[in-house]
Amino acid sequence: MTNCSILITTTDNHDLSRKLARELIAAGLSKCAQIDKVTSIYEWEGAVEEAQEYRVMFKVADKNLDAAQAQIAKLHNYALPEIIAVSIDAGSAAYINWLK
Repeated sequence: MTNCSILITTTDNHDLSRKLARELIAAGLSKCAQIDKVTSIYEWEGAVEEAQEYRVMFKVADKNLDAAQAQIAKLHNYALPEIIAVSIDAGSAAYINWLK
């Protein structure tokens, strides 16, 4: 166990994805964020929807996970934002130490 996670969210706004990344890093809640353009297909209120979105993947020490999730929720433009944490089970020791 590394005590680090990848925290994932998506938004339809590129400027917001960059703001989320910059704000969490500036606040010391994440060490790194990557932004990808993705096509999302999902069910929403009984209909199948398709949208172009930006996925932001934050590398986060678990001690910052709750605060990082709260900051994403506070800044997000969606009524129900995706905020998912995936535990990092293993990785380069030097990289993991930097994340912590």
